[in-house]
Amino acid sequence: MAQVIDLREQYNELETILIKSISSGNLNFLLGAGCSYPAISTLGITEKEIDEAWLLDKKIEGLQLTYKFLSSIIKINSQLISEKIGDNIQSTRDRYISFLNELQHLLQKRSNTLHFKLINIFTTNYDLFLEDAGTRVHNMFLNDGFCRNTSLQKNFYFSTQEFFNYRGHLDALYDYKIDLPIFNLIKLHGSLSWKLDQDKRICFNNEFPKELTDKEIDKEEMLHEYNTTLALVLPNSQKHRDSVIMDVYYDLIRVFSYELERPNSLFLSIGFSFKDEHLAKVINRGLRNPSLLFVSFAYNEEDLKFLKNRFKEFNNFIIVKNTLINEKKESIPTTLSFQDIINILTKLIKKEHII
Repeated sequence: MAQVIDLREQYNELETILIKSISSGNLNFLLGAGCSYPAISTLGITEKEIDEAWLLDKKIEGLQLTYKFLSSIIKINSQLISEKIGDNIQSTRDRYISFLNELQHLLQKRSNTLHFKLINIFTTNYDLFLEDAGTRVHNMFLNDGFCRNTSLQKNFYFSTQEFFNYRGHLDALYDYKIDLPIFNLIKLHGSLSWKLDQDKRICFNNEFPKELTDKEIDKEEMLHEYNTTLALVLPNSQKHRDSVIMDVYYDLIRVFSYELERPNSLFLSIGFSFKDEHLAKVINRGLRNPSLLFVSFAYNEEDLKFLKNRFKEFNNFIIVKNTLINEKKESIPTTLSFQDIINILTKLIKKEHII
């Protein structure tokens, strides 16, 4: 049975569990749409509407719903890159920067030489908040899977093999090497920075498609072109997905599965709904690994009930909830945000005996 830990009442127990796993395990995070809130609203019911439209062969409706969903994310990321940002985008950016900073400090304090200074960050988000944060945190390497070796070609190409490379610093004067903190950013559903070139290879992209006019929104060809400009696994039925993108998707799922099956792996899930049936099944299989510890932070009471039912068979699945004391001295449920979890990491790092 999945274990439930109350952050307020059982923080010390959670801290002990995390310190033990961090000190001896392979570190992984699974981030969902909740982490990019409030800049980007979670997909929610729209995902079901998109899929149902495709399954019922309502092609125009499916294309329009996909366009509406995708264009809203692209608009926010265009503002992020151009620095024309409001409070919601700035607060989301700040949280991602804090998140990477805390992870970097965590790796720097880690003295266990049996493990590289490496953290895998898996996410289903298309947005570029993590990439943006990576440019603002010093002395770390955010590996997005693109090979940036010296080349006469203007394109950088994506390869899952990049996630298995080691990076370090060699001191020329004293002849010793230092492991550089590496964050593998593994975007399971693709990214706004992915685009297919004319040879059907995923290359780095820093340009977004232009928003359609009112007349163009009713045209199937224009909608299709907009929705398929970027290399993304879109929320629609299987038959409408590009085979090249799906090949890369399955490669990334294998990397995800491999990390779940590795001995002594720790996964921390934040802002992820587990509503993606394919990923949920992969996680279920991974939980058969008795040395895996999977910790999911439930945003609210609804998430808590869903997770308890979904993973009730696994005693290596921990659900962290949050409560507060009301005026009647009663313990009542409250939310557990991305910032709350960053605060937990901050407390862990301050512990002298963490690693």
